[in-house]
Amino acid sequence: MEAASPIAAAAPRRRVDVESERWDARIAAIAAAAQGPVLQIGSRAGILDIEGQWRRRFAHLPFVGLDMAEGVNVDVVGDITQPAAQLRRRLPHAQFGFIVCSHVLEHVRQPWRAAETITHLLRPSGGAFVAVPWVQGYHPFPDDFWRFSATGLAALFPGLTVEDAFYSGSRHDRIHRLRVDGALSIAPDAFIAETELFQITLAAPSDERIRPDQPATKLPLSPTYMPTCLVNVLFRKPA
Repeated sequence: MEAASPIAAAAPRRRVDVESERWDARIAAIAAAAQGPVLQIGSRAGILDIEGQWRRRFAHLPFVGLDMAEGVNVDVVGDITQPAAQLRRRLPHAQFGFIVCSHVLEHVRQPWRAAETITHLLRPSGGAFVAVPWVQGYHPFPDDFWRFSATGLAALFPGLTVEDAFYSGSRHDRIHRLRVDGALSIAPDAFIAETELFQITLAAPSDERIRPDQPATKLPLSPTYMPTCLVNVLFRKPA
C-alpha cells in the first residue's frame, strides 16, 4: 500500500489522509477472506459483469448468480426487490456467507427493498460488497434511477456495519480510501476532501471543450467537473 498523503480539511481542522492501492489487490483480499456460499446480484455477463469476473474471483467457493433475466453466468432468475422469503424458494441456499451487488442498485427502482432483502439473505457474520456510482453519466440498464454517497449507501443497510469503504474510478485500476485522524470514516467531515481530490475547476470557455470528440456543443452549466466516481462499501452483518 502506498504512503498516505495528507489533505487539508475545513474547520474544525482534522487530519484527512488518502490511502491508495490497486483495485485488484483489494478485491482479491476480500475474496480470499470471504466465506461461502456466494451470491452475486446482477450476474448476467455483459455490461455489469463482463465474462463472469466475480464468479472467477470466488472460484474456491459455492457460487450462485442471480439476475432479472436469463443469460450467461445466471443460475437463478429472480427480482432482488422481492421479500427474502419469496426469493429463497428459487435459491439453492437460505442464506449466504458473502453477497456481491456491484453496479446494480442505481438501476433498481426501489433500492431500499433490495437492501432489505440482501440483509435478510446474508447470514450472521457474513459480508456484502456493494458498489454504486456517486458520479456517473446516465446509463440505462434498462433505466438509471439513483446516485449514492457512502453515507447514503450505509443508510440503506441499517442492519449492517461498514467494514471498509473506498472510492474508485471507471477504469477500476486504483482505489482511494479516506481516513480522518487515522480512522476509517464515512462521516461528512471526511467528504470535505472530495473537492480537492476529485473536482476540477475549469476556465469558463473549457466547458464546451471537455469532450471535443462529441458532435454537439456542451452547455456550460458549471465551472467545475467531477469525473466518474464510484463508491465501494464492504458491509458486515453482526454475529
